[in-house]
Amino acid sequence: MSGRDSTPNTHAPTGGTSGGVDCSQLSFNTYISSPKPAAIPQITPGTILQIDIFRQGSTETVAVFLAGTPVGGIVDHAAKLLRCLNNGFSFVANVTSKNGAQIAIRVEPA
Repeated sequence: MSGRDSTPNTHAPTGGTSGGVDCSQLSFNTYISSPKPAAIPQITPGTILQIDIFRQGSTETVAVFLAGTPVGGIVDHAAKLLRCLNNGFSFVANVTSKNGAQIAIRVEPA
């Protein structure tokens, strides 16, 4: 995962909803998609990860970061997260469990 836009979202949220999604209430359980092998040992239940947009060329995806380093992606509700992130909302992922490379997270507004 290279090409992350190094400029974090610095504009203020434009309201509670974005494209029909209530960004301030968007939360769900999922798994990290394609976790990076080097990051797996650093992640334990209770670890808080940052969620941000990962840009590669003209493609935007939702990625999970640990101390600025990409850990993997998020596939579930990705379109909703992208809309909210592009409108200035911030999200975090709380690691709820880990079984090898299967890392469960709870996504919530920051």
